[in-house]
Amino acid sequence: MAEQNTTVPASMDSRWNQHRKTDGARARQEQLRQRLAGIISQEDFEIPPLPEVAVELQRLVDSPVGDATSAVSIVKRDAQLTTRVMKLACSPVYRGAVPTTSLRDAVMRIGLRGLRDVAMAAALESTFRSGPLGQQIKQEAKHAFAVACGTAAIAPKLRVSPEYAFLCGLMHDVGRIALLAAMGDFSESERRWLHPEFVDSLLDNYHQEVGARVLQRWKMPPLTIDVAQRHHDIGIEDSAVNRMRNAVAVADTCADAADSGEEERVLKLQAHEATLALSIPDRVLERLIEKVDEALAAMD
Repeated sequence: MAEQNTTVPASMDSRWNQHRKTDGARARQEQLRQRLAGIISQEDFEIPPLPEVAVELQRLVDSPVGDATSAVSIVKRDAQLTTRVMKLACSPVYRGAVPTTSLRDAVMRIGLRGLRDVAMAAALESTFRSGPLGQQIKQEAKHAFAVACGTAAIAPKLRVSPEYAFLCGLMHDVGRIALLAAMGDFSESERRWLHPEFVDSLLDNYHQEVGARVLQRWKMPPLTIDVAQRHHDIGIEDSAVNRMRNAVAVADTCADAADSGEEERVLKLQAHEATLALSIPDRVLERLIEKVDEALAAMD
């Protein structure tokens, strides 16, 4: 769960603090809750398709003849993706020791699967209409990338599929982004009540259900859908699905605690149910923190 944007207009914050516990405010919040529930219950709840560039890169990864030349041709069609690939190729996320000015060199450094992952990360932010809650969507996308990088970093040590670790981490909270886009359609008078604290409660209630629907629409692998739908379910059974859920959960907590003091953050991770369930050693938690922080810095 990403940290909500705490930059709230003073008038909204004052009104929220003054009226949040009144009967009228509770009634208004319940109306908005029901309105959102009505939107997402509709058969035609809007779920936009993935950008074609991301789809084509996935096909390229799956193809036995995928190569860097084809990848460069695909990426060149999307100026924003090209910029992001160049930036990330020079960041510690992909161990960019020296700057590169060549898209081909950047693609070679990141690799085809890494390129697909970057395209999927970019799609989270660009696919859904940002509207008036665009800043929150941007923060959610940044958080998702950090969780993805963290999950991928610890996957080999936890017997978690490296093929799907990044994707599961990236898409675990996609329902939150879809819901923020849906709330962007609220009227101006309704949006006055969208204080981050209330928005967060709405996201908590519905994001797993909506996330699973989004990923089904995008034809994502079953494991990715399961993690989106059940990533808050921490279990101790030794199964591939459960290890993936737990790995994403601990990476999620690591990203959420990024602003905490170092000692407090480590203690949170050590005490996390997923850490205990997977018996994650401290050295793996240290690597998790390193990769999550690198990813957050790369997305600034």
